[in-house]
Amino acid sequence: MDDESKLTDNVIQQANADVSATDTDAGLHSKEERVKTDPLALPQDTVHCYPANPGLILRRRVITAILFAIGLIGGVYFVLPASQNFIILGVFAVTAVICAIVFAQSFLIAEYRVAVDYGKKELVLRYQFQKIRIPFENFETREGKPEKSDELVNLTTQTGKATLYLILDDVRASACYQTSTRDLSGIEDFRRLQKDAIEIQSAYRGNVISEDKVDSEDEMDKIIKNAMS
Repeated sequence: MDDESKLTDNVIQQANADVSATDTDAGLHSKEERVKTDPLALPQDTVHCYPANPGLILRRRVITAILFAIGLIGGVYFVLPASQNFIILGVFAVTAVICAIVFAQSFLIAEYRVAVDYGKKELVLRYQFQKIRIPFENFETREGKPEKSDELVNLTTQTGKATLYLILDDVRASACYQTSTRDLSGIEDFRRLQKDAIEIQSAYRGNVISEDKVDSEDEMDKIIKNAMS
């Protein structure tokens, strides 16, 4: 079984975020200038669900089913009087229980891995049997990057497709979570989630404006239009 700790049971990779580590109670850096869009322009009272990659779900179910069967057979064998060994029996029993839990969890991520709840104004991230919630007012996003292990995998495999990463950042908790095109059901879902994330940040916390880019109100209007496009 693969240990996917970035919203790959996922996803989710917890780390200190560079931006959120210096975030003040006011929610803005003293030297940052931001532009916001209207929160009412976002969808209302709806939920956008982004399920996990079907290939990842199938692979997880197949592997856990095989290991569960092995654990069950091994447990029965080592409970028999002729071959009784409670230590090995315990190992097989633990294996079977873990596989059953992971198998059951695969049905949860098939429903959604990430959900954007516009009614409750929060992002919901599925991690094992937990739901990690990020309120819109605490949320920021940016492009992510692969871990070292993923970089090695990308170098040794020739899939012809680059993996895209997205950071989902809870600035109040000084923690961020990462998902990728490998975690979600497809590139289309990844792009839609990315669009939702950018629009939410723009509406609730604003996009940072670089001083060398904002010379007029026209430039600010362009930033707003880009955020909502």
